[in-house]
Amino acid sequence: YEGKEIAGEGDKTAQEDQGDASPEEISKGDCVTCHGEDYEGVSGPKLKGFGDRMDTAAIKEKIEKGGNGMPGGLVPPEKL
Repeated sequence: YEGKEIAGEGDKTAQEDQGDASPEEISKGDCVTCHGEDYEGVSGPKLKGFGDRMDTAAIKEKIEKGGNGMPGGLVPPEKL
């Protein structure tokens, strides 16, 4: 399984379509695939309490650039 294939890494059309989406709509559309409906973790780590382990700048960088199995570029920069 390639997370980037499921999440649509590099699919600029998907990213552009999210320009009007709310953060909740973006997370329900992309994040739940790997992190679970309740962010309990599936193929990706659980996200509940993640802000206690990582500061906001580091979280934004991870979402933007990806790494360690997480594809980058899933969220438009203005929505980070």
